[in-house]
Amino acid sequence: MGVGSADTAATSRALVICVAGLPAFALIKVFQPGFFAREDTKTPLRFAALAALIAGGIIVYFSLCQITGAIRLADLRRAFTRS
Repeated sequence: MGVGSADTAATSRALVICVAGLPAFALIKVFQPGFFAREDTKTPLRFAALAALIAGGIIVYFSLCQITGAIRLADLRRAFTRS
């Protein structure tokens, strides 16, 4: 049982998704100490809560698309663009 091209493609897609989040992670590590140094602990909490809500919404959206077989946004874009 070797690694096939489908496995390689799936791994590359997963890595692209992970790499997309790296700048946000780095910026959190840069800006967060400044807020805490000024004793402003509410602002990072608000941004973290907003990010969690957005991520949760994205997860629910893709989960429901997978379960119900609904049309995804990329499929709609492909349908309306000329090739």
